[in-house]
Amino acid sequence: FLIRTAIKDCMLPKVVVAFVFSLLSLSAPFVIHQKPLLRDNEPFSGPFRQGLKCRAGNIQKGALKSCSDGISNNHDDEDAMYSSLRRKIVLTSLSGSLFFIPSSSHASSSPTLPPPPPFSKLSIPITQVPPSLSSCTLRYLSLSPSNTDVLLISTSTSPKPITTSVSASVTVPVGSTKATAGKDGLAHFCEHMLFMGTEKYPEEDGFNKFLAKRGGSSNAFTESESTTYYFNQQLGDVKDDWEGLDRFLDFFGTPQFATGSVEREVNAVDSEHSKNLQSDVFRIYELEKRRSNSMHPYSRFWTGDKSTLLPSETPQGRSELRDSLKTFFEREYKKGGDCAVVISPRGIDEMEKEVIKSLQTTVSTEFREPSAAEPSALPERVNPFSGDLSKSEIPGLGYVVKTVPVQELRQMTMVFPIVYESGAERERLRRARPQEYLGHLIGHEGGGSLLSYLKKKGWANGVGASTNAELEDFETFEVVVDLTEEGLKEWKKVMRGVLGYVELLKSQWPDYVYDEVLRMAELGWEFFEVSDPTSFASTLSQNMEKYKFDKSLAVAGGLRLA
Repeated sequence: FLIRTAIKDCMLPKVVVAFVFSLLSLSAPFVIHQKPLLRDNEPFSGPFRQGLKCRAGNIQKGALKSCSDGISNNHDDEDAMYSSLRRKIVLTSLSGSLFFIPSSSHASSSPTLPPPPPFSKLSIPITQVPPSLSSCTLRYLSLSPSNTDVLLISTSTSPKPITTSVSASVTVPVGSTKATAGKDGLAHFCEHMLFMGTEKYPEEDGFNKFLAKRGGSSNAFTESESTTYYFNQQLGDVKDDWEGLDRFLDFFGTPQFATGSVEREVNAVDSEHSKNLQSDVFRIYELEKRRSNSMHPYSRFWTGDKSTLLPSETPQGRSELRDSLKTFFEREYKKGGDCAVVISPRGIDEMEKEVIKSLQTTVSTEFREPSAAEPSALPERVNPFSGDLSKSEIPGLGYVVKTVPVQELRQMTMVFPIVYESGAERERLRRARPQEYLGHLIGHEGGGSLLSYLKKKGWANGVGASTNAELEDFETFEVVVDLTEEGLKEWKKVMRGVLGYVELLKSQWPDYVYDEVLRMAELGWEFFEVSDPTSFASTLSQNMEKYKFDKSLAVAGGLRLA
């Protein structure tokens, strides 16, 4: 029923359909043709009317374990109880915590506890993790006054070596949408500048030189609502291990923003943008953003270049940019709310000591239970897809936009924006993730699927569907069709096929898909392996920030549906 709600109430009435084609010469600009979407009432016909036949594999109905709220294991009458089982799984497994963090009262209310050390410590054990981490020691810390959450993972207790390096990641709840209007790319530029030395470690390229001597590396990326920084270095001398972490965490305390670094990093950002101009993914993404309300931060140029950051290449221009950067850092980064992850073969107590030393903060003596957390309010922004064509740089709602790619590409993209009505709705969708189920069906490749129909017609080679943009006040669900030459000519029929399939799902939603997707997610969870600790650390820090409304999803959030 969550899928039906998402399709019926959230997606279809607010649909923006964007079609991207390969048509003309490569010298043409981004947008070469646009016209109102033709409204054709021709009824959709095809094999879908004969019923859905897109079951993947041979997963049997009784394969899922029952939920913990008393669902019976008796499957004698599976057809009769199947709908109930599916709803129970969705509503209890997805709405409940995915692993248990005990109440703070378990750790703090006992009168027999010894006096606290200089920093108060609350032990918050995580009792359910992927099997590959079950032998590791995990500790979740809530630090104050910086309001920073830290997840420590010590692999020292694992019989199977997971890593021989120290990896860390920090996700800051500051992304491109926070940049001041008129300074496009400032958040991205700030990401670059944090690597250019701090008051404690002032050498401009000191961190990279330090890591190069120890077989390490570092990087960062700026997204719409957050920025993630990460690094790794090979395990060596204990002092070196923790110096690398100290250098890294000092980024977020006292960056120096040296005047001499400003122009060099502006050139680096400008070079990055020039490279992106040859990327079809980037070009189409920028086109899509400009179809939203120009008063919404989503419509802005997030990467930035020399013309937006440093229009005047003079000492005064560089000084003004530096002042803007410092103001942005103090206003946004100093708010706190960062989420950090550290993975190391060192002992968990040693890790905690060094992290707290580097952050120079105090561990909070209170930890609110996940169930008591209140969803954060929506940011005060205009509706990005109001349908008022005068508000967007490129027409959006109900319009077809055709553009010319750099590479040979025949592709149709249909964009379904979902504008949240409240913070609670946003968190509900993030927890239940109905797009996982919808994308599973739309992107299915078996008999009776959308792709099988389009292939029989000779119109498509592939179909994919998933969430694309994901902001605090809306997200977009996209269906991308890889067209054949014939499909390009018949794009309107391909469009009808996609919309006809969605319409069919509204009336003939296959109940088994809940079990199917959940079971596949369970298998992925059960056999999950940490192949790249650095990538895993960055994924976890993003999870912690994204699922901040429920800290119990820190590990499970991006890996598990139930």
